[in-house]
Amino acid sequence: MRFTVYHCHNPACGHRVWIPVNKLGTRGRCPECGNVLTIPASLPSEQFFEGPDMLQELDEAQEPLAVIEQ
Repeated sequence: MRFTVYHCHNPACGHRVWIPVNKLGTRGRCPECGNVLTIPASLPSEQFFEGPDMLQELDEAQEPLAVIEQ
């Protein structure tokens, strides 16, 4: 999955937010301060990074743990 890094425009915050490419052109909130972020619809390709598939990792983390019998 490809991501871009976007910085919160709140001067008191400046938190770095990893934005998946499929969320370009949308609005969201900074997870740190709650400031509304408007993500640009297009960015230069050099601003994209390959990252882990967070949705797959989330699914794997929610799998039930195996019970170990003693």
